[in-house]
Amino acid sequence: MAQTIALGGFNTKTVQKAASEFSKPEGYGVVLGAGVAVAVEKLLFSSMRTLFGYAIEKDGRTVYVAVDENGNPDPQNPQEIAPFMRLLAKAGLAIAGAALYTGSKDKVAKFAGLGTMAVAGFHVAEDLLALVGVEL
Repeated sequence: MAQTIALGGFNTKTVQKAASEFSKPEGYGVVLGAGVAVAVEKLLFSSMRTLFGYAIEKDGRTVYVAVDENGNPDPQNPQEIAPFMRLLAKAGLAIAGAALYTGSKDKVAKFAGLGTMAVAGFHVAEDLLALVGVEL
């Protein structure tokens, strides 16, 4: 009973089983792929601001603005194409993850593709919802 309460309602066998699943190539491959997807998106969007703009909060919504002459966000200059460019980049990343998942024979690489596809795919869905006015 004390072991169950100390772990927030989970017994130690459940936690041990979960930890052993995570230590398999499928477990850490997915986590690796998810981390890569987030890092690639961040690197891509921050290194190509003229194409992807700056994402800022304005009136409770995310808007994309162009870069001023000093390389800073210009809130007075919206960049209308940025959401679509970001959507295309995320979709491309999801497709790359799917290709890695379906084309790889190595378990870690295969499941890294799955993690990449999952994160990028979720971000594509999130962006599509934002285009119709639903923010998550």
